[in-house]
Amino acid sequence: MKNFVSVNAKFYKHSKASGEMAHVDRLFSENKNCFPEYTKFNFGSDFNLYKKYNEIHQRRAEIIKKKIHKNANSFLDCVVSFSLEQWEWLEEKHGNLKLEQAMKIMMKKFMTEIHEQHHLFPVGYRLHADEGHMKQYEKYQEQQERIKNGELKVDEEIFKHESLTRNIHAHVIFYNFDFKTKTSPLRKFTRKTWINFQEIAGQSFSKAGFFRGISKDLTKKTHLKKSDFVNKKLAEMDCELLAINNDVEQKKQELRHLNTEIAESKTILELLEAEIKDLFSNFKLRISKYAKSLLKFDIKALDENIEQLQNLADETSKLQIESAQTIVEETNLLAKWYKKSGINIKLNL
Repeated sequence: MKNFVSVNAKFYKHSKASGEMAHVDRLFSENKNCFPEYTKFNFGSDFNLYKKYNEIHQRRAEIIKKKIHKNANSFLDCVVSFSLEQWEWLEEKHGNLKLEQAMKIMMKKFMTEIHEQHHLFPVGYRLHADEGHMKQYEKYQEQQERIKNGELKVDEEIFKHESLTRNIHAHVIFYNFDFKTKTSPLRKFTRKTWINFQEIAGQSFSKAGFFRGISKDLTKKTHLKKSDFVNKKLAEMDCELLAINNDVEQKKQELRHLNTEIAESKTILELLEAEIKDLFSNFKLRISKYAKSLLKFDIKALDENIEQLQNLADETSKLQIESAQTIVEETNLLAKWYKKSGINIKLNL
């Protein structure tokens, strides 16, 4: 037995609020795709949805204190669909009144979870237990038109209104505004957000035996036969595998190119290291030679100075004792300076 629940979210601008909520509240004079005998089992919020929506919309305008852009999505109509088999089983087992009471509690839980997790503000809801599937009804209506015009095909099966399938669903309206943060939550919604809507629906209505389903309109997928579905998945996997293989081959080429560049860079580095080593050796040799030349120059100069001083001392040895003593003292001072420089000098007076 099928027992799925799914969510199909549709977005609307403020200008569409009146018409959409009139449909939800069943304010139109006639609903052609309905089963009148089930209309009494419809239920929902005990107030006019459009009036409540306008109150919320006015409250938002007073808070943000500026005109809302006319192209902005102001509300969402989340169509929560229930599997007919499970719904009819519940009707038969518990009766419509008990089913309605239980579903009101679960619907409140669904709206609260959407509000708390995704910050959309709940407006209200209506559950329609009397509508037929629109596509079936359109086929029925098209056939009735052909019958009227005498265009019915030979042996064509005639659709009867009572044979149409009921489409059990609820319109749950949320206002696109977070009054705490003063922002529009819809702007931040992602694919994961819509998946979570399905999870919330499955959890909220699980006590009635409904479990998470997948909305065809939301996921943009068509139902395929099992073999077609498998073949489609295999084809998708083949394409993905081909793309992966191409990517791997490209990465291999890039790796080979990088390895070549690394090898070339290594060779250049080795050459540079050799050149630097030669330059450094040459530099040390030049410094050594220069230092030695300076040292030789100083030693030679010192030898010449010492020889001159010795001659001078010899020549002045015949002077008076006081004058000679002065020269000796000055000379010894000079000798001490040389000694500090690492050179021993001794004058023979």
